[in-house]
Amino acid sequence: MSQIIGTLFLRTTLQPIVLILLFSDMMSDKTFSLRLIPGIHSSWSFQMSIVTPKQKKEKMRMRIIRTAGELFEKKGFGKTSVGEIAKELGVGRTTIYDYFSDKNEMLALHFETVMEDYLVKALGLLAENRPLQEKLTAFAALQIEYSIYHQRLQQFFRAISKTSSGGTRKVIARLRERHTEIYRAMNDVIKAAVKEREIVDLPVELLVQLIINATAFPLKSAGDPAQTARQVISIFWTGISANRS
Repeated sequence: MSQIIGTLFLRTTLQPIVLILLFSDMMSDKTFSLRLIPGIHSSWSFQMSIVTPKQKKEKMRMRIIRTAGELFEKKGFGKTSVGEIAKELGVGRTTIYDYFSDKNEMLALHFETVMEDYLVKALGLLAENRPLQEKLTAFAALQIEYSIYHQRLQQFFRAISKTSSGGTRKVIARLRERHTEIYRAMNDVIKAAVKEREIVDLPVELLVQLIINATAFPLKSAGDPAQTARQVISIFWTGISANRS
């Protein structure tokens, strides 16, 4: 990976300027950003960072995904054209097609970004050291929140997944693989709770499926996700708690 270190000291005395630049490779076809920062003892620090064409392209790619996703969720997938996405970004349609084959691919990648955010949060909640009922309630609240706020996006994604391109199929495969991590993590949590006799000894896989599926879909009557989660898990807890009367 290209690296550059730059330091420039400007003394207020008559001492000569010391300029040290260390380059890891040739500087052709690179883009630079430069920053001057006040230093200590009347000195200035000179910092340079390098942005390669590959990094610049990836940044543009992510901008397209984010902008397209925002328009899809706001206007609807079918009502958003590639031309509108390009206009919002201030680029031509051909620029969009330099990065993506069609709208389906952009939608799939935006959905993957949203789901990755959910998966990271969900796995974090399941790894926390707290009472099981609290943990399940927090997990359920997260699921309900994402199901409600991204309901249209999920519907769009399910629609395109039936007639998807190679790029979209790869996203689907990655999402399925990542989603199995939720089941594995929940499986470990429930298995430990059964072992500690915190909940009744029922088939672990059955409990995992019930807990995840109970809040995996948007509830039409759901108000506040946290409140709904407490109600759902409270009912569920009554049936599985080892201390139920």
